[in-house]
Amino acid sequence: MMRIGIATYVKSYNYGSTLQAYALTEYVCSLGYDAEVIDFTDMTLSHNRKMYRINMFTRLFCCLMHPSLLINEYQRIKSVRATVQRTPLEKSRKFDDFFTSSLRLSKETYLSQDAFAAFVCGSDQVWKTSLPGLHSFFFLRFADNDKRIAYAPSFGSSEVPSYNRKRLAHYLQEIPFLSVREISGISIIRELTGKTVTQALDPVLLVDARFWRSRYECPVKDTQYVLCYFLDDNQEGLAFAQTIAKANSFDLINISDGEESCQFIPSPIEFVQLIDNAQYVVTDSFHGAAFSCELNTPFCVFERNYSASPEQKTRLDSFLHLVDFENRKYCQDFDDSIEMDFSRCNEVLETKRKESAQFLRRSLQEATSR
Repeated sequence: MMRIGIATYVKSYNYGSTLQAYALTEYVCSLGYDAEVIDFTDMTLSHNRKMYRINMFTRLFCCLMHPSLLINEYQRIKSVRATVQRTPLEKSRKFDDFFTSSLRLSKETYLSQDAFAAFVCGSDQVWKTSLPGLHSFFFLRFADNDKRIAYAPSFGSSEVPSYNRKRLAHYLQEIPFLSVREISGISIIRELTGKTVTQALDPVLLVDARFWRSRYECPVKDTQYVLCYFLDDNQEGLAFAQTIAKANSFDLINISDGEESCQFIPSPIEFVQLIDNAQYVVTDSFHGAAFSCELNTPFCVFERNYSASPEQKTRLDSFLHLVDFENRKYCQDFDDSIEMDFSRCNEVLETKRKESAQFLRRSLQEATSR
């Protein structure tokens, strides 16, 4: 069985990042491959230390050429570390259990060309354009060109900073199988390379509702409730959720990321199950909205109060436009009815799911046959 290495975010205590990695791995395995997520975070491994040095050198060089980036990079690293430190112990334990029991992780060197038949990078914001010097691991720079497949990566923005444009164009030219998650990403690639590429669904949508429901183990909550999931502090969104819950005599469950005071800390699969069984979801998260659409749960999206990188809002806007749910963004005259018609959304997702699956199957077949 041919091995496929998946380069994406791993071991982060974030529901969306973890579940998209899980879904992509499981889907590739369903196609008859032995797919594994590359654990590039383990610095006890020499090949990871080598990749880390390469990325740090590239990042440092970019910052030296553009000194103003040093402050931004320092603040970004500080923010990431603070987020990790705020993670409740119960949450980290549940995620660690999931990484061990459910995520197919590979610690084998990916620098050997014989280890994997092909590599897939994606999804999530692995191609974040604001990162000085980009991140060569997520562009599969370690692999032979003809083994590189990009499945639904996100640039995290609709604009490419001048300090990354030349490097990004070069990296993109050397990936033969290209797809992106957002419409804005298609425009970026066309502008930089002249290529027309596929818009592919996030992996959590590449699989269908039956996939997720087959993973549930036991009921998480047996009451009717409104579910809150915010990635940043959002008092306005919380107040709206409280209003919906009170008006309909529902309970309120708040699982906001990093909130030590949240009422319930679910495992990754319990997170999906909570969205599935909710009467209503209030969120500022891309994956909160994506799972609500996938599982046909009524929802409302609030503008995220970004503590950093406000350009990331493009990914959620692009998704709501795709599924024709731009009216689910909260505004002054927002329709707070808890009933929603998902028929058009389901049609769009089914069509895009077939297109995305076709791209991935064809790319894997061609890459592994070369």
